[in-house]
Amino acid sequence: MLTLYSLIDIIYKLRLFLFKRQFQLDWFAYIEYAILVLCMIIIWIWNVLFGLGNDIKEFNLPMSEEDFNTYVFHSELTDKYAMLTGVIALLLITKNLKALTSKFPSFGLLFETINEARMDLLYFSIMTMSVAVSCTVVTYCLFGPNSKAFSTMSNAAYSILKLAFGFDMFPDMDKSNPDISKLFFVLFAIIFNFVILPVYAAIVMRTYDNLRLKK
Repeated sequence: MLTLYSLIDIIYKLRLFLFKRQFQLDWFAYIEYAILVLCMIIIWIWNVLFGLGNDIKEFNLPMSEEDFNTYVFHSELTDKYAMLTGVIALLLITKNLKALTSKFPSFGLLFETINEARMDLLYFSIMTMSVAVSCTVVTYCLFGPNSKAFSTMSNAAYSILKLAFGFDMFPDMDKSNPDISKLFFVLFAIIFNFVILPVYAAIVMRTYDNLRLKK
């Protein structure tokens, strides 16, 4: 039903654009279109896995290389199916919160806060990304040779993200380079936990207080 509604809405918006040169698209409409695209992908995955003529064979050993590759392909599709289902559920929750603003004004204040603070959050996020990239390069050079968690740039970036949100990566750093690990850990904790994350909270709280006073 949601997919049909989204298709009808897309057709209406395109017709409006062609005849009146207007493209009235609110930000939450993108959620519906994203859900539509993800639903199409899930339908395709379901058809590949369980459609007509795609009976899954029993798992028997020994098996041919072709059967093994088929099982691996089906396993990857199943993981993507579960992941996309979770993303759709999250988007639906966001859409429902937006729909509740007509009945509960407090939900509207939540979205207004995000909308009003978006530029400040964007600028500060760019600054944060530059610091995170610098930390990624530093950890890759210092701890990468002897630690799997920092062995590649992608692993180092993921470890920095985990470290920023409270995961204990200090044992990996200390085993790799005990001479510099303590200094880096303290500096990182000061920069992210006592400066960057509180600034994000301060931006949102300031915007929320301003909007609440206006209300």
